Amino acid sequence: MDFKTVIQKVNGLNSPTTLKRWRKMAEDLVGATFKKDSGNIYHFTPEDIVNFQKVADTKAEKGLESAILHAFSKGREPPLSLNERISLLENHITDLQKETISQNKQNQSLIANYNYRLNRLYERVDLIEEQPKIKKLLSKKY
Repeated sequence: MDFKTVIQKVNGLNSPTTLKRWRKMAEDLVGATFKKDSGNIYHFTPEDIVNFQKVADTKAEKGLESAILHAFSKGREPPLSLNERISLLENHITDLQKETISQNKQNQSLIANYNYRLNRLYERVDLIEEQPKIKKLLSKKY
């Protein structure tokens, strides 16, 4: 649907300039995308019309920016600022470092356990090899 159709269908939306401003705010605030043809003419979906109607219905009580955020952010996360993304990445790195430390401790414990068991096996093999019957069998050449 083109601008004219949207303006006719949305109660409280009276001019193309207002629709352009709301569209631009939805793109900037929420990252909403609208279809354009090769001539840079926007075509809106029925869902877009529903969202613009929500904006028109709630802008008086919530303010325009909040109304746009509420209407167009369904199913979308608002884009994170650079500082928020950096903070999120730092938190992930910290979590990974903690997990790495934990895994290293666990690996060291397992290695110590395996070394203990291996030494016990060596001791048992040595005891078995020292028995007279086994010594005699091991000394025979075939």
